[in-house]
Amino acid sequence: MKQRIKPHFFGMRKEDYERLIELGMTHAALNVLKHNPARFFREFSRYTKNVTDEHKAELYMLAFQIATDKDRARIDSIIYNKRTRKEGVAA
Repeated sequence: MKQRIKPHFFGMRKEDYERLIELGMTHAALNVLKHNPARFFREFSRYTKNVTDEHKAELYMLAFQIATDKDRARIDSIIYNKRTRKEGVAA
């Protein structure tokens, strides 16, 4: 089975990653979208300055879909639990 999510896709599905790049997103903006979606949407115009105006609505909807993905919340909770376990051992 071919892997659809790889580290160099910022944890996104390959199709979503490729579409965001086609629309003009930078890797820095994708990194902010995955790790701090609230900041991405708060400073949306800053992170989408390379995107044409006619594509911004599509990009916003796709970014919102990625940020609210239920698998993302599960992955973040697993990462958080690993961090807290490590901190608990050190303390």
